Amino acid sequence: MALTSMIGVNDVAGETFTLPDAAQVGTFAEGEGMGWVSRWSAFRDQECGADASAQDALTTCSGVRQARGAFAKAFSQ
Repeated sequence: MALTSMIGVNDVAGETFTLPDAAQVGTFAEGEGMGWVSRWSAFRDQECGADASAQDALTTCSGVRQARGAFAKAFSQ
């Protein structure tokens, strides 16, 4: 079994998957012996630039304040 989360701003209005959410999912997955934890999409694991649009947050960045790769780190803590 695997878990794949859409990190940051979600494609459902008003939903945002945060870094604390990622840490909670990682802890849960480890405790339950999950075989795989991933994120959609790895290239979104970075903060949007100042000139990014709302659409960019769905395709090229997370839409939340974060360091590059912070979601990957949070999942694995």
